[in-house]
Amino acid sequence: MSLWVLTDIFGDQPALRQSLDTLTEAYQVVQPYACQMPAFADEQAAYQAFLAAGGMAAYSHKLHLLLQQSSTDVTLLGFSAGASAAWVCAAEKQLPIKAVLGLYGGQIRDYVQLQPECPVSLVFCQQEPHFSMPQLLAQLQGKANLSVRTVGQPHGFVNPLSANYQAQAAAEFWSFARSWLCEADQ
Repeated sequence: MSLWVLTDIFGDQPALRQSLDTLTEAYQVVQPYACQMPAFADEQAAYQAFLAAGGMAAYSHKLHLLLQQSSTDVTLLGFSAGASAAWVCAAEKQLPIKAVLGLYGGQIRDYVQLQPECPVSLVFCQQEPHFSMPQLLAQLQGKANLSVRTVGQPHGFVNPLSANYQAQAAAEFWSFARSWLCEADQ
């Protein structure tokens, strides 16, 4: 299995890699930035850097180009902006995506018209401060190749750099991700 991990706006961080190392030995990290491991004072600084790097359009385009170069099918694990970029690319039939697991990809709300061409599992928070989660869930309902579940934790609960980090809930997510990856690898 070729696993690509699509980061949130914090990019490639040691804490993320520590968690990933418990899932598998081999993975590739894709982030919206050119630098190796960016450092941000807080979430607002990370968001401003994400916008300065071109935002969602640039991140999705970067992923699209990388996937076009892949010689094998790829499983995508995306977080927040990374989950949204994975959603955009999963709608493109010609890309070598085997499956997608996306966690709190809120910007998917701007791309609800897309239809995934591969199996996509999305995990959302029950509430988001910037949009109506019930409305997004209703718009996604009934799409082929899509499974959706919600969790009671806030956006960012898996990321130790987020003010919303919750260690126990994060451990539960990583356990779920491990099981999902085993199933996706079948």
